[in-house]
Amino acid sequence: MHFIAIDIGTTSCKAAIFNHRGHLLDAERTSYPLYFDSSTCEQDPKIWWKSACEASKSVMRKANLSGTEIDAVTCTGQFPSFVCLDKNLEPVRPAIIYSDGRATRESQEIISKIGLRRVSRRMGLPLCFLPTLPLAKLIWLRRNEPNVFRQIRICLGAKDFINLKLTGQTKTDFLEAWWTGAADVHSKSWSNDTLASLKIPRDLFPAIDPASAVVGYVSVEAAKQTKLAPGIPVMVGSVDGMCTMMGAGATVPGTFIDSGGATEIMGSLTRKKLPSSIGDTIFSWDYDEDLRIVYTSTASSGLALQWYRDTFLRGLLQKSYREIDTYAKRKMPNPNEIFFLPHLTGEFSPFYDTSAKAAIVGLSLTHDWIDVYRAILEGVAFSIRQNIEIYSTIGLHIDKIVAVGGAAQSALWNQIKADVTGLPVETRAVYDTGCLGASILAAVGIGLYSNVREAAGNMTQLKQIFRPNIKNVKKYTPRFQIYSRLYPSLKDRFKEMQT
Repeated sequence: MHFIAIDIGTTSCKAAIFNHRGHLLDAERTSYPLYFDSSTCEQDPKIWWKSACEASKSVMRKANLSGTEIDAVTCTGQFPSFVCLDKNLEPVRPAIIYSDGRATRESQEIISKIGLRRVSRRMGLPLCFLPTLPLAKLIWLRRNEPNVFRQIRICLGAKDFINLKLTGQTKTDFLEAWWTGAADVHSKSWSNDTLASLKIPRDLFPAIDPASAVVGYVSVEAAKQTKLAPGIPVMVGSVDGMCTMMGAGATVPGTFIDSGGATEIMGSLTRKKLPSSIGDTIFSWDYDEDLRIVYTSTASSGLALQWYRDTFLRGLLQKSYREIDTYAKRKMPNPNEIFFLPHLTGEFSPFYDTSAKAAIVGLSLTHDWIDVYRAILEGVAFSIRQNIEIYSTIGLHIDKIVAVGGAAQSALWNQIKADVTGLPVETRAVYDTGCLGASILAAVGIGLYSNVREAAGNMTQLKQIFRPNIKNVKKYTPRFQIYSRLYPSLKDRFKEMQT
């Protein structure tokens, strides 16, 4: 059996084909632009669909498969981004992306009309996220683009828009719904009270179904554009963070999933009954049967490495990450003498501070560019350890790390993470686990496996284990204590710099 997964990311669309054992047959990526300024961030949803069509056709061609050999389709993607559609189910304006910050005034309006306690109880999300949620942005549209707002008949997330184009049907999963701000986290349904208070029509939002449910079937028109076969089942799917955890093989408590890309997405399973949000940085939601996933993210990790390479290693020093890793391991096999705080775009977790800045601490004339490079790898690893320690304070025991995402391709970084945390780091045969997680939902949706845990257990494979070097663990432990004191000592200075 073959499944095709489509991931609508922030800067590109990925399509990948997996078989029923989770083996990757091939993958394809198509890029698209992001339009932004100091407070707005938008994309053209028609480009999402065009990219999904091109990526689907290309990956089937590369895998030497026809559309009739695909058994199911599942989409995942960025959240909480959304697109507004008219009565003909066509976009009435560009999609508004999750990082768009235009609705600050409107978020305060929501609190004043509903009340701080009711908003917190119904949404189950930290109020600092309220300006980024589609609910606040809908109110912004009503105030600032009234002619557009009057045309809106339904609002869909990124993956749900692609499902619509594939099937003609509109549905969503609860996670996508939750992060609109318009759902009630307790009833797991749209909040009629919230919507009525804000005079937002309930029918602007689609029905909520399980992520592995069938939303519809590939239409004849969509088949022509994607080269898929008409009638293929399409699952509701879920957000990229959830699919990443599934594809990493999260099946039992004790495993800490670390997905390293531009940011570090982290999660672990628990049987504890935890609230939907824990402080401003950690969230929990139902995963599978009696398990909940505890989820958080940093603001930048691989982004810091890309910034450093592209800014300071130009010209003769412009090398691939693999080349730099080889050089760094040979020149500096032991822990570094300098520190890097990876807060280039503020920080989400282990603390929430949009004013936080990055810093290199401890430089001297004896250091060179490779010292700074390794300090960035170590700084991200220290940040991961801080988050693991937060997880332990809420009762989650961690016995290993599973590293996925682009960063998991770096053996040096994996070993540093093992040495900094004192935990073994495992990698998977498929490092881009978002698409694999979407395929896991497809396998469950068509009845091949009875639940996500069974599917993940059968469709994810171990690649390599990096065990902690005890000597380095002992060296990193006091350095971690120093690292943990750096941000608190600089916090007030960062705020002064911003003003």
